[in-house]
Amino acid sequence: MRTLIYACMAIDVCTAVFLLFSIFSSNQDSAGKAMVFLPILLLIGCAVASYFLINSGHATWALVTSGFPVIIIGYLAFISFT
Repeated sequence: MRTLIYACMAIDVCTAVFLLFSIFSSNQDSAGKAMVFLPILLLIGCAVASYFLINSGHATWALVTSGFPVIIIGYLAFISFT
């Protein structure tokens, strides 16, 4: 179960880094950058929260905290690729 939680945390952090690079590589105005920056903060917050939850012995809550954004990311990727 810890491996699944760490994999979900890695996906959250990688998605946040990808969004961070997309902010700087696109020609968006400040409002567009702010709209992309909020999910970055939420993804990093979910990864940090699940890390603390897994270290305090709450593996189920850590899986929920790290896995829920992965489901949303997968759904958005499915929509954008199909």
